[in-house]
Amino acid sequence: MDPRNISGPLKAAILIRSLGQEVAAVVLSGLTEKEKLVVERHLEQMGVVSAEVIEAVAKEFTDIAVLRARAARIAPPAPVSSGHGGEKTDEG
Repeated sequence: MDPRNISGPLKAAILIRSLGQEVAAVVLSGLTEKEKLVVERHLEQMGVVSAEVIEAVAKEFTDIAVLRARAARIAPPAPVSSGHGGEKTDEG
């Protein structure tokens, strides 16, 4: 199995399986019903996955997470709503 040719949902299933049953259950509980069905289908159909493939998928996930974290740190802060629709009031 070439990690470059694995679909996103299958990569998610590989990662979830690699986390162990307890952590996997927590991750699955955070998914929508549709996402759960897709991942669970892959989990049921997935055969043995080599350590090399698991490592490659985990590294890709980590690389993407790091890039997103860096982008979030350099992104300008989102405007904060005052709850007044942008209007100034004479109150405090």
